[in-house]
Amino acid sequence: MGHSNATEIEDTIRKKFPGCVIERAILLDDKKGIDYWITLPGGGAKIRIDVKRREAGCSQNWFEGVEVTLESWSIMPSLTCPEPYPDCPEGVVGWTLDARKDTDYTLHVYHDIDTRDRPLLPFQQLRMAFEKHFSEWMGRYKTRIQKTTRGGRYWFSQCVYVPLKVVMAAIDEQMAGGA
Repeated sequence: MGHSNATEIEDTIRKKFPGCVIERAILLDDKKGIDYWITLPGGGAKIRIDVKRREAGCSQNWFEGVEVTLESWSIMPSLTCPEPYPDCPEGVVGWTLDARKDTDYTLHVYHDIDTRDRPLLPFQQLRMAFEKHFSEWMGRYKTRIQKTTRGGRYWFSQCVYVPLKVVMAAIDEQMAGGA
């Protein structure tokens, strides 16, 4: 997948859900964490997918194979930031921990130079696994704080890079009853 354009993403979705009908989400849906609506064959269930893209070359920093980026803070609480800002003192929880996120699956796409893997993860189980392992993963794996500037305002977000195999094992554990 070159640069994860819409056609390539839709081809990936069709491989994971053969015979499905794909609709791109509207902006209102996008704000709720939905990039694509998938209707299963025969007028079946509608599935909501959020696409998570990684930049080309990200594999240069992987230590234990393919990594998944999990966002702990979309907007960090201002007092914990390198440069405190007045706009959002409480912060905004990251997508991975947001129980209100209205999506069924996250589709993680990478540039082909990094991997051809395109993991499709069940969102609520991913969220619960991240909650359970939050302290461990934040302490064990690489984290990054990113400054974003838009319209004269700025904020900081934070994520952690967890090996896919670790995430998958935690999801399996969660699906087996959270043992």
